[in-house]
Amino acid sequence: MKLLKKYFKGVINRLSIDSAQLYSIKHNIKTWRSWRQRAATDEILCDFMRIGEATIAFSYFSNVLARHLNARIVPFTEKYRGWHLPIWLVFKSFNARGMVFSSHLSKAQKNKRDTIYLSTRGTIHTKRDVLELKVEGVWIGIDIYESYLRTFSKSTVDLEDPKFWQTFKDGIAILIYWQDYFSTHKVVSLIVSHDIYISLDIVCKVAYSQQIPVYSPTIRGLYRLDAPFMVHKYFSDYPAIFKTLPLAERLEGIEWAKERLQLKFSGEVGVDMAYSNQTGYLDKTTDKKVLRVSQNLKILIASHCFFDNPHAYDEFMFTDFYEWLHFLGKLSEETNYDWYLKPHPDPLSGTFEALNEILNFYPNIIVLPHDTSHHQLINEGINVVLTAHGTIGHEYPYFDVPVINAAYNPHIAYNFNIHVKTVEEYKNVLLNLNNLDCTIVKEEIFEFYFMHNKYILPDDLMLPSYNKYLNDLSTEERVGFEGTKYFINHLTPSRHEEIILKIENYLDSGKRWYFSCGPSEK
Repeated sequence: MKLLKKYFKGVINRLSIDSAQLYSIKHNIKTWRSWRQRAATDEILCDFMRIGEATIAFSYFSNVLARHLNARIVPFTEKYRGWHLPIWLVFKSFNARGMVFSSHLSKAQKNKRDTIYLSTRGTIHTKRDVLELKVEGVWIGIDIYESYLRTFSKSTVDLEDPKFWQTFKDGIAILIYWQDYFSTHKVVSLIVSHDIYISLDIVCKVAYSQQIPVYSPTIRGLYRLDAPFMVHKYFSDYPAIFKTLPLAERLEGIEWAKERLQLKFSGEVGVDMAYSNQTGYLDKTTDKKVLRVSQNLKILIASHCFFDNPHAYDEFMFTDFYEWLHFLGKLSEETNYDWYLKPHPDPLSGTFEALNEILNFYPNIIVLPHDTSHHQLINEGINVVLTAHGTIGHEYPYFDVPVINAAYNPHIAYNFNIHVKTVEEYKNVLLNLNNLDCTIVKEEIFEFYFMHNKYILPDDLMLPSYNKYLNDLSTEERVGFEGTKYFINHLTPSRHEEIILKIENYLDSGKRWYFSCGPSEK
């Protein structure tokens, strides 16, 4: 027995399985062994997500769904190099079987890929051509576009870049792979962490085309998808859902939002934004003015990360943030406004270089230090803020400063923002800012904040308290498997059964989103 334990320990060390992963594996084997659908041949494809927190949601949701559909759980990823044996053992421990690599093409599939690539490449002359590309009726251009930006930290698509054309070819290959896979396997459902990029969104679109349900479970929500961008369509339902809530819940929600916003604007870091480690609302107003002293309207551009998902919530009216800024730069030359740009307070590497490259063409736009306090900008008289779909859309209206959005965004259902749908409408609004009509009602801001940051994100879907979990663990611990260890240590038999019942009820209900049916489901 001692020799066996020593051997097992040696194997664990060679596989680089850390103690938290091993803890998760042992728990999963004990918890889910009896749930395995041993005779099942139908498949639930499950995104091989390597974040510990995600495996909590996946372990529960995939097993309940597998029992619901009498199917087996099959993990998938794009490339072999993205396959990590320790993580696969975690998946295996909650009944996942095998591994599918969507980049592993047969000779016939490679030949088909090359044929389509050569015939399609000649049709691509502009970035818009890339974005709108459909292959065999499936819209994969947007996934190719965004994957290229993200993978290579590019501010825009460069049609002269061999890396772009390799991404282009990879997108076609993944489509071919999944079309063939779905034709030779009985796939009955798909579980994904995200519905973006060629590695995930293309398989989602193949599933949509065959009416196969796609789910995106997290430890704070459950979502069913059947079309691109569906995961965010509930934004437009916030007012209608809010009206259905009991009066006491509405009043409590408004008070909660007031308190959270006051905390946010006091300079607290990460208020309802756990991913953020900076704040733009520090009270660091200086005696030196940031804005010019003039009678001109003062416009602030709140820029985004160029590389990260410009089409986050729906199709953006511009191909990317690079093109958006060029559009605004040209407009700055046609107006007598004072133009300013403030980079995101958490800039990724390469952000400033991309901004400088663009704004060298447009001297009318002054770039502010990224750590400039919004309080100082508001006090000095910023008149209008421009964003694509940022959180600034509810922040500046709180201080009675209107915000104009250039894309579908979380605030879309409310009038405390201005929302435009076309480039022509956008330009017309920007050229006539002196006549801007925006009615800001604070109560709507509080309603939105409650709906978006609390109501749709239940605190106790899987954890006893998600907010306590955020306070107790660092981001690194939540991304790794210390988060799963935390979950296991706070799990009781009754809570385990409660989580299962919640998922079963959700699946039986046919609801699109766990938190509410909502008008968009009709």
